[in-house]
Amino acid sequence: MTTKEKILSTCAALLAFFASQYTLVTLSLFGPLTNKMVQFWIAGFLTIAGATLSYWYINKDNKQATKPTPYRYRYTWIAIGCYYLFITTITVLATLLHVTPQTQNNQSALNELFKTNPILLGLYIAFLAPVIEELVFRYIIPKYLSFNTQKDWLGYTIGLIIFIFLHSPQGILGFISYSALALMFTYMRIRYNDIRASILTHITWNSIILLIMFLQG
Repeated sequence: MTTKEKILSTCAALLAFFASQYTLVTLSLFGPLTNKMVQFWIAGFLTIAGATLSYWYINKDNKQATKPTPYRYRYTWIAIGCYYLFITTITVLATLLHVTPQTQNNQSALNELFKTNPILLGLYIAFLAPVIEELVFRYIIPKYLSFNTQKDWLGYTIGLIIFIFLHSPQGILGFISYSALALMFTYMRIRYNDIRASILTHITWNSIILLIMFLQG
């Protein structure tokens, strides 16, 4: 990838990220009234356009990368199964130790927004958020901000830490949960050297969460 393409893909991804945050804040503040706000739809368009452009550039580079172990979608379900088993085990141990799980502010906010505009928020949770976050935290930061360290470990660590704190985990169980989630996505990205592996795993996980939100009403 040329320097120009790196700059364009980075700027497009960051534009998508901040535009998406603007749409979420607007939904939170104005609720149904956002449908009548031109700037809301402009931000939504910039989110989709930025994510699409960034993915187009990055996927070209991704296809040229050496992949010792080709990714298969079933690996996503294996990873999610391992994550769920780990979280279940931690939850049981916490219960035995009388540690009470705290409500996660990030999830509570999404639950409230889902009541306001389920279609747009569903699109964001299931597709846009996974694509944007994986492009930024597990491709752009590791590849472009790795400071020439071997295997980009510093960049992956920075992306992982930012991802965790962006989701504002509450309590020790919340921190463990989001840390394990970030590690799962990072593992899929590194293990298969394919950004599509972490994107599809993220999309699948978020879709499961979205389904649970829908069933809970």
